[in-house]
Amino acid sequence: MLLTALYCILVAVLLVQLIYYLFFFTLPFNSKKNSGLTNANKAVSVIIYIKNNVNELKQNLPFILNQKYDDFEIVLINHSSSDESLDVIKNFQQNHNHIKVVNVENKEAFWGNKKYALTLGIKAASNDFLLFFDIHCKPLSELWIKEMATKLVTETSVVIGYKSLTSNKFSIKNIFIRFYNTLSSLKMFMFAKLNNPYKGYHENFGYHKQLFFNVKGFINHINISEGETDLFLKDAKSIAKPQIQLSTASYVKEQFVLSFSEFFSNFRKQQTLIRFYSGKTRFLLRLFNISKFLFWLISIYLCFNNLVIGLSAIAFYLLFQYVFISKAAIKLKETQLLYFLPILDISYVFFVLFTLILNLVSKPKL
Repeated sequence: MLLTALYCILVAVLLVQLIYYLFFFTLPFNSKKNSGLTNANKAVSVIIYIKNNVNELKQNLPFILNQKYDDFEIVLINHSSSDESLDVIKNFQQNHNHIKVVNVENKEAFWGNKKYALTLGIKAASNDFLLFFDIHCKPLSELWIKEMATKLVTETSVVIGYKSLTSNKFSIKNIFIRFYNTLSSLKMFMFAKLNNPYKGYHENFGYHKQLFFNVKGFINHINISEGETDLFLKDAKSIAKPQIQLSTASYVKEQFVLSFSEFFSNFRKQQTLIRFYSGKTRFLLRLFNISKFLFWLISIYLCFNNLVIGLSAIAFYLLFQYVFISKAAIKLKETQLLYFLPILDISYVFFVLFTLILNLVSKPKL
């Protein structure tokens, strides 16, 4: 009786995972290249948040300044930096007249809040179409603005781009972090493609200024330090028209290797942030994790009771996972992950479970 019930559950969770990989994880890559969107050279404001980033400014700002785009400005928000960031910004501004500086000082209300500083930068932007970039990153092409701007068409447009992670040398920890980043990106793109956006990378994100004001900016979550894209999308979901940009020229890459402790802290916050998402989004995200956990739990158990069925289920699962995720891995330039899929997948399941238990004991501050 127990084995029969386990077989039924195993088939059910395999079906759920198959649907995710077969349909959802390939859907973002099946759209036509231009999707009917215009490639007009509209005026764009690139908004960059700065707080004690002297080295990053010197290293990465030139990649934005050298973008091949005719009509754009750069809005640099200096958020009460205690280092020489403001001096470096002003030096850049002297040589580039399309740089605008917004200096947020301690004396201003909510000065310690990033979302407040971003609001000042958005209000100061001269152009209606906004792109958000992180100074810790660099665009992988001189056509980054152009590629992202093609998806910004109307006042309700939102464009969600891809962010990759740096890998200086072989490291199991780094491979796992990149696997999570890839998996998270696929889910993010999938939901946006289905007109149910819930997340975007603040390092590569854009929308129309009027949309920001239509949802009253960040006012509904101004006291939550995290989620300037996630919670903004939640507020704008009913009127926003999300687009994903998966052109290789639109990618950005972080220029430092994320430590595991930093990743773990960010992951815990992200898992806590899920409680603010819509009920439908929470259900679908948790269904993916729960079905994956149940599959591995039951399959491993069956290997001790019926080795043939247990191994057959695992082989079938890994086969369709590899087939359907390989297209995404190639597109996102993460083919190295394919060699470690079984280990990464199992590690992901128990990592999520451990984080869930830890967050129940002690929730991280948002």
